[in-house]
Amino acid sequence: MPQQPSSAAAWAAGTGSAGRDDLDLVSTLLRVADATRSRLTTVLDRSGVTWAQYEILESLDKARCPMSYRMLATVLQRHRTSITATVSGLLALGYIDRWVAPDSRSTTMIEATEPGVHALRRAKRVLAAYENDLVDPGAVALVEAAIRR
Repeated sequence: MPQQPSSAAAWAAGTGSAGRDDLDLVSTLLRVADATRSRLTTVLDRSGVTWAQYEILESLDKARCPMSYRMLATVLQRHRTSITATVSGLLALGYIDRWVAPDSRSTTMIEATEPGVHALRRAKRVLAAYENDLVDPGAVALVEAAIRR
């Protein structure tokens, strides 16, 4: 009976359920995402807020109410420990308040403070000012070409 090629060999040969084109597309998307995240980080540095802090402040703003760590982790698709580390930084900056939920001692709630709301607005202004610089047109063309293959 002939042996089936390993998944790595199938990938290299461009065969199998996930062909080379599929993996090339995923690789291209991840490279573009990394480059875009790097540009976002550079731009947000001008506002004094990191990308992770921006995501949490933006999520709190969209929710228009306090959120638990679990809710934030779900919304942002992050592990709770990374949420905890970022929240600690925001707390040290005075951008959020944190308290134990009165109805569940095991739930910690988080809410943006007035300085946190101002920091988010400042970050949004900076992002808007550099909106055209966030995504490299060459990267967009690369993704479009990869999708058309």
